[in-house]
Amino acid sequence: MTVSTTPPKQKSALHEILNWSVDRAEWQRDALRRIIENGTLAKTDIEELERICRSKLKLETVKPAPMASAPLTAAHLPPAPRVADSVSLVSISDMKNVNRLTYGSTIPFGVDTGMAIIYGGNGAGKSSYARVLKKACRARGAPPNISSNAFLPPTTKPASANIAFKIGSTEVSVSWADGVTADPRLANVFVFDSFAADHYVSADSAAAFTPHGLDVLPTLSKACDALAERLKLDIAQWQTAINGTSANWKYEATTEVGKCIQKLSATTQEVVINSLAGLDQKQTSKLLTLRDALKANPLQKAMETRASIARLESFAKRINSASTELADKIIEQIRKQLENAKAADSAAKAFAAGQFDTSFLAGTGSDLWQVLWEAARTYSNLEAYADKAFPVVSDDARCVLCQQNLDDAASKRLSRFDIFCKDQSQQLSAQAEQALTIKLNKLNLITPLAPELEKVDADLATLTAEQRMLVSDFTAKADTRLKQIKECLTSRNWESPNGVTASPEPIVRGIMTNLEARAKTEESAHDPNTRKKLEAERRELDAREWLSGVKADVLAQIGRFKAISELESCGKDLKTASITAKSSQLTQLFVTDAFQKRFKIELDKLGLRTLDVVLEPVQGKKGETKFGLRLVAAGNSKVMEVASEGEQRCIALAAFMSELSQASHQSALVFDDPVSSLDHWHRERIAARLVAEASDRQVIAFTHDVVFLNDLLAFAEKATIAPHVLTLEWDEGAPGKYIQGLPWDSKKPLECLTELEINQKTISEKWNPQPNAVNIEAMRHAYSRLRSTLERIVEVELLDGIVCRFESQVNAGKVNSLIGVTQGECDEAKRLLQKCHKITDAHAPSTSAIPTPEDFLTDITSASQLIKDIRERKKRNQASVGGAQ
Repeated sequence: MTVSTTPPKQKSALHEILNWSVDRAEWQRDALRRIIENGTLAKTDIEELERICRSKLKLETVKPAPMASAPLTAAHLPPAPRVADSVSLVSISDMKNVNRLTYGSTIPFGVDTGMAIIYGGNGAGKSSYARVLKKACRARGAPPNISSNAFLPPTTKPASANIAFKIGSTEVSVSWADGVTADPRLANVFVFDSFAADHYVSADSAAAFTPHGLDVLPTLSKACDALAERLKLDIAQWQTAINGTSANWKYEATTEVGKCIQKLSATTQEVVINSLAGLDQKQTSKLLTLRDALKANPLQKAMETRASIARLESFAKRINSASTELADKIIEQIRKQLENAKAADSAAKAFAAGQFDTSFLAGTGSDLWQVLWEAARTYSNLEAYADKAFPVVSDDARCVLCQQNLDDAASKRLSRFDIFCKDQSQQLSAQAEQALTIKLNKLNLITPLAPELEKVDADLATLTAEQRMLVSDFTAKADTRLKQIKECLTSRNWESPNGVTASPEPIVRGIMTNLEARAKTEESAHDPNTRKKLEAERRELDAREWLSGVKADVLAQIGRFKAISELESCGKDLKTASITAKSSQLTQLFVTDAFQKRFKIELDKLGLRTLDVVLEPVQGKKGETKFGLRLVAAGNSKVMEVASEGEQRCIALAAFMSELSQASHQSALVFDDPVSSLDHWHRERIAARLVAEASDRQVIAFTHDVVFLNDLLAFAEKATIAPHVLTLEWDEGAPGKYIQGLPWDSKKPLECLTELEINQKTISEKWNPQPNAVNIEAMRHAYSRLRSTLERIVEVELLDGIVCRFESQVNAGKVNSLIGVTQGECDEAKRLLQKCHKITDAHAPSTSAIPTPEDFLTDITSASQLIKDIRERKKRNQASVGGAQ
């Protein structure tokens, strides 16, 4: 494979930056676009770039409102120098919302190669046209502000225009609007004005200049520093919040919680905090135990704890008894017993009711009567008739109650009573009644729980509110249920009692278990070694309890660490080392000895003699290479502290012209008042330099300086360049209208006379036999212009331009042309001037008749003849001088 040895074509610094930027952070690519388009970064740019820089963040607390970026592309750059043809401007047309210019204003530039001069006084509209070019062609320095006509209703529409230009021989027309990136080909046009001059001699390093393109990366580096500072301030605020929060935390550093808090960071997991924060019931109880156990006299505390256990044991037993005796199953049995007893009693009473009529004493067969009967039975069986079955009704038997002998009726009555008492219903009723009595007696042995609960109230202090409610609720309901059952048995009338909740005995015994552990802990705390372990355990539990109280703050603290971590992740996109390295590389690539020598040559061409200045590469901040202006043999004195404003303008213009030498194309140059603050000598040198440049490319000069205008014309004439000259003036109350040619005071005499002939025809067409005020005013104005033309004839023709107004030089070499000036020439010039003086607007009205259009034409002809005579005389003199030689 054959490897080409042809060196690659050199691109511009801007295109090198574009290729380099592809792998840069998104915000840097956007920043590069802004820098190249605007020349600098405003405060709003920095704020918006920060939003783009932060857009990759995920945390809502630091992520700004989203903002789309517009990265640098080839469309934002002029084409590569070796690719693009030269660009020349054709015209600006259809101007809208550009200062006070009339809608549709147009200005043509007239030449592809050569000089175009746009002259106008202050306020004539030059700056309006120039500002559009500065923005469209991306002039160096701060971009100008283009506002709409302040004397018209405000509009939100931007300034706009159509710009026609040529690339080689091909004409292109594009639309331009303020705020929209212009056609990149227009960026090949070089623009120089006061803002560009200030940019070349930069304000932030007043004695330094950086060639075009090489100032971009240092500006990006400063943007990195600005964003880093903003980021630093934001991080500092988060850190202040972190420090302020942690300053109020009091924890044991040796505990697991303490170790975790000391290592809090953006990577700390919330699950870790949750696992360490808070105590379960067992741990809570343990902590209370430890706190009490570790107080003075742990053995005494152990005795108190065991006393509490004893009280709770008694209470637990009573709960168990109540729970057992009042269980639903037992209550149901009692209910059935009562129902059975009532049924047996009813059956017995029913039987009794059928046995004893009214012949018997009232109450016979009743329970009380049966007691009497059973007593009689006992007495008979034990004493009266121990050997006989009760009742004894034999013939000799006596009643054991009344001691009377029994007759037949009494015997039968006793036998009947015995049958009644031996009846089953009576026995069952008696048995049921006895069972109820036993049950009631047993229930009476159950002590109500409420008084017992009061006794152990303090012992239940560790219960949760819910547990305490369960114990209290059971106690109240159990006591009520006991009372209700007793009342039912006493009244022998059943009423369904209220229910009871589950027995809280396990809860009470759980406390007892904890207290037992506490007692053992308290007893063991008496041992020093064990105490040390218990104190460590208490500290761990204390720390967990503390963390539970500040968990929300701790989680918020982790959020702050995450915010800082997120912000710091932006820091890698703010490092300037690679930017500095690339800047140095571009400096080596594009800045050569030839460029520095060219700067020296340009200074010589511009005639800077008052200062000996050289352009040297110097090391700037963070390795940025800039070109410092140095005063030769002047120690440490800075150029900008010594140079005048005019000298600074010369230096900046020399730098501008030097930069042109780097471009391979010959695109148009635009100068807006380039001689501001310069004296006539430097103004002349700059005029010569611009005309010299116009031999190879289009040079457009906007100026209000008539001396500079005449210097341009003079050097153009010497270089046989015919300038395209436009004069801007006001028309119908608005500036910016152009007329072809020079202003009246700068026209050549014959051009003035030609224009006066045209003016004479216009006056003649409107002339009245008896001239009116308009006719007279027009004629006076015409003669005023003829007078100024005659003065130019004296300057340019009679005195051969040796001394002219508004010109920067005296042509002493033409003094020989004054030889042979005739009296007739002087008299004719004087005659015509005197006639003009009598009629001109500058003098009081003449009493003589106003000249007619025919008279005016005659005087114009006479002035033309005077020029012809002077020129013929000069030719004769030159011929005679040549013959003598």
